[in-house]
Amino acid sequence: EIELGIKQKQDKLDYLQGMLDEFTIYAEQDGYVVYLTKSWTGEKIQIGDQLNSGQEILSVSRNTDMHIIAWLNAIDLPKIRGNKKVKIRFDAFLDEVYSGEIVQIASAGEDMQVWGDGLYYEAIVELTGEKPNGLMHGMSALIELELENIND
Repeated sequence: EIELGIKQKQDKLDYLQGMLDEFTIYAEQDGYVVYLTKSWTGEKIQIGDQLNSGQEILSVSRNTDMHIIAWLNAIDLPKIRGNKKVKIRFDAFLDEVYSGEIVQIASAGEDMQVWGDGLYYEAIVELTGEKPNGLMHGMSALIELELENIND
């Protein structure tokens, strides 16, 4: 009778482990988990939130794919030429200066009242040289155009 009880408990454990395995998702790549936002409120998705079936809740981003989203004032756009090289200082690593390049600028500007009058254009900046150890998603940075790339 004791052996039967142990067998039943083992069967139940195996069944529950199988169910758990079915609900476990493994990423296809190494990287950081980035929680997405709810489309109807713009709030970051958190544990316990109600979601819709099929709704994306997170993405896995390789740290080799990291880039910086910066905003350019429309008045500064004519000053940017050709290669668009920049210097980058991360708030977490203020004593270090890194190299980067503006690889994309949005074709349409956005009105950002909190920053003042004028249109601002989203720009994607990629690091071109050494990347800081400990660089993580969400870190803020100061982006400076290199002087030889600015028209006066």
